[in-house]
Amino acid sequence: MTEQFGPYYDAYLREKKARREIEQLLEDSTRQLYEKNQLLEQQLAQIKSQQNTLLQHEKLSTLGTLAAGLAHEINNPLAFIISNLNTLSYYTNELISTCGDKANPSIVHDTYEIVDEMTKGSLRIKDIVGNLLFFSQNETDHPQQINLTKAIELAIIMLKAELSGINVQLDIAAEHEVFFNPSELSVVLVNLILNAIEACEKNEDEPLLKIKSHLANKHLHIMFIDNGCGMSDETQQKIFHPFFTTKTVGQGTGMGLPMTLKMTTKHNGDIQVTSILGQGTTVTLILPIP
Repeated sequence: MTEQFGPYYDAYLREKKARREIEQLLEDSTRQLYEKNQLLEQQLAQIKSQQNTLLQHEKLSTLGTLAAGLAHEINNPLAFIISNLNTLSYYTNELISTCGDKANPSIVHDTYEIVDEMTKGSLRIKDIVGNLLFFSQNETDHPQQINLTKAIELAIIMLKAELSGINVQLDIAAEHEVFFNPSELSVVLVNLILNAIEACEKNEDEPLLKIKSHLANKHLHIMFIDNGCGMSDETQQKIFHPFFTTKTVGQGTGMGLPMTLKMTTKHNGDIQVTSILGQGTTVTLILPIP
């Protein structure tokens, strides 16, 4: 039969072979196109995430500038108020002493109480303004010695609303200073506390966050211990990878911890994480003592 239909059969075989090659080429091209499309979608998602992160940083920078401007504007009249209250307190004492027994006891008591409350309120405003100035410093290339205990307390004040319902326990070693850029240290502390808060939100019983510290080998170890959901070994290996997040789409960029680690290592520090799924997590911030 091959001899009888020789030329036609050879042509048929060549056509069949060519058709298979074209089909294979089309299949390979389709697969490559699919893979490239998948890669393009991943890159597009990363670009969008980076854009969101940059926008967030720009917002924080703008807020920091506004906060610094407001703080300075408030500081000037506040200084006059505090100074005048001190003078008023002195004059009140002198006036009441002059009146002697003729002074109405009820008025005397109320006057002292009013002046005292006004003074305490003004000093509270002064503290708030100081906090704003501390967290709005933008000299990213100029680290300085910072009281870590105060920095942690300020971070907790900033996150007071988010920490409602969570039992926060502080056990900080004797006050130590670290060499860090103030605004970047605030970002590091706030991010670590926020992560603990998010983990604790899944504990409906008694959410707890302990912040404790100790000295070891000329380094200060600050531990953020929560009794939240914990993490698997697989998740722990990825938490510092850019864009990795366990949150739902739109809830997180996956850049918080990578950025936190980068700022920490920039100042010769480190971050260590230990966690047990379903039991909780301990994040240890390690910073050198100047």
